[in-house]
Amino acid sequence: MKRAAVQLALALGISAAACRGAESGAKDAAPAADAAAADAVIEDEEARAKYVEEHLEVTGLDIAPDTKPGDDGGVLRVGGLLRVTGLVTNKGDRAVKNARIGVHVMDASGNVIGSYFHDVAGNKRLAPKEARPFKFQIPEKKEYGGKFTFSLR
Repeated sequence: MKRAAVQLALALGISAAACRGAESGAKDAAPAADAAAADAVIEDEEARAKYVEEHLEVTGLDIAPDTKPGDDGGVLRVGGLLRVTGLVTNKGDRAVKNARIGVHVMDASGNVIGSYFHDVAGNKRLAPKEARPFKFQIPEKKEYGGKFTFSLR
């Protein structure tokens, strides 16, 4: 039974140090395994993609004209660019490193006129229960009708 637990722990990406507790029959092996699972970043692409879809949440997603500070202290619009902003939250119990959002902009009729992808985790570890703001730019299209959808993978 202990061997099966160690093999499962290793398959989940739990460190060998955490597995030693399970091998020795230590009573605190389960908490150590849980902590190691939370610290380990999901490496397998299929498992990562499934986890992201089930446990990551994007809130406050907005697409607006991009701006920059003007020389006079005002705000200037950056022509040709839209700024995408939001907050990604890891609601699960595992860490992930890549979380790609696909933003699909539409014309006034609801037809997708462009799809843009960005790693909202910033290629950094997103710990369990952690929330991280993101922003990136996409090209502005004159056909953009103010509608968009998104997907997270």
